[in-house]
Amino acid sequence: MNYQDAYLPSEATIVKMTRENNDIFTLYLKFTDPKIHQSYHAEPGQFIMVYCYGVGEIPISIVDGIPNDKYSCRITVHPRGTVTKSLNQLNVGDSVGLRGPYGNSWPLKQNIGKDVIIISGGIGCAPTIGAIEYIMQNRQDYGTLHILHGMRHGNDLLFQEQYQRCCGPDHTHVHFAAEKEAPQDWHTGYVTDLIDNLTLSNPDNTICFLCGPEVMMMQAAKKLSPQLKAENIFLSLERNMQCGIGQCGHCQCGAKFVCKDGPIFTYTQVKHLLKSP
Repeated sequence: MNYQDAYLPSEATIVKMTRENNDIFTLYLKFTDPKIHQSYHAEPGQFIMVYCYGVGEIPISIVDGIPNDKYSCRITVHPRGTVTKSLNQLNVGDSVGLRGPYGNSWPLKQNIGKDVIIISGGIGCAPTIGAIEYIMQNRQDYGTLHILHGMRHGNDLLFQEQYQRCCGPDHTHVHFAAEKEAPQDWHTGYVTDLIDNLTLSNPDNTICFLCGPEVMMMQAAKKLSPQLKAENIFLSLERNMQCGIGQCGHCQCGAKFVCKDGPIFTYTQVKHLLKSP
């Protein structure tokens, strides 16, 4: 559900900014209109359109979007383009425009009682953090949780605090992979290598969430396919989403609009549309 005009951004203030590493940063945003702040809610996996005044607008995945006294939503940004680089120049107290949330979400409530695998790569972990936190807050509603996350360098791990909280509970397994300089207890190589060591007690009652580079997701889905049903493997796609509401057509993937029909699709829905490695 969208709480704002579909075409008019609502003002939000940066109330906190943290550096995840030398490049990537997280913005904590709070709507200046108290009514929007109080009614705002985003489900894990949705995205928001972020407008940097005088520069432009881009879609960014929401890390979490359940308002509290301090902020309305949290987004993590890798400055690569004009808008993201401009966001990187902002400070606490500066304002941006927000539209959304848009798109569908990870099917968490529809899969209560199932085991869950969450596989992510690089900053692709951001859209999965909300799902992980939801499961951890409702741990009794789900079975075994496997979290597999990969990155290029051993120093690139984001959201360390959130991952650390997942290392204690029973039936929760966290594994990391780095292509370069992996710590001793990590795997050196690709995150998809970790799938080979997964032990699934009940594959028919297991779902998987994938987010990260498209090649990684397709390779992971292909590896999991012999054990999991294709309709139980969910991928979060990224396309050139310029409007967020299925009007401009820039994000079309086959007959689907990623912003409106996604960004989360089943492997069944997109297998024929994406190039499999």
